[in-house]
Amino acid sequence: MQFNRGDTVVYGIYGICKIKEISFTSFSHDRPKEKYYVLSPADSKNSTYYVPFSSADESLRLPMSKCDVEALIESARSRHIDWPENRQQRSDLFRHIIYGGISEELILLLGCLYTRRLELSAQNKTLSSTDEIFLTQAETLLHSEFAYSLGLNKEEVSNYICELFNK
Repeated sequence: MQFNRGDTVVYGIYGICKIKEISFTSFSHDRPKEKYYVLSPADSKNSTYYVPFSSADESLRLPMSKCDVEALIESARSRHIDWPENRQQRSDLFRHIIYGGISEELILLLGCLYTRRLELSAQNKTLSSTDEIFLTQAETLLHSEFAYSLGLNKEEVSNYICELFNK
């Protein structure tokens, strides 16, 4: 897919970005110049990402529409990820989901972690620090895109998801 300057895209685990420019650049003196999308992440104005045109189809995509987001949340209501009791297997699975960046899997991961947090809370316990990190990472990825697609602040996304889940 071809993108243009000014387009908003989702860039893997980095989330929502705006294409600032398209440039020919070489990052090594012994390599020829290559065409790149130059991205500015929505969450960090001080960062810049360079995505080669040659790998853009694998790395970049358009954000979901509002209808897509609502359908994704709706479909997640009837599916779930079972809680892996083995800590290493759980970390491997959750890391795979986070770095895969697939929205359908990320929302199931959030559901799994939210459910586990509620179960533990009833026992006056909390998620492990590792599981909290995975929760934060998944929220950051999904909330960024959902906020953009729904026209909400990132802080409003959790409530929006909960309202749709509990319909």
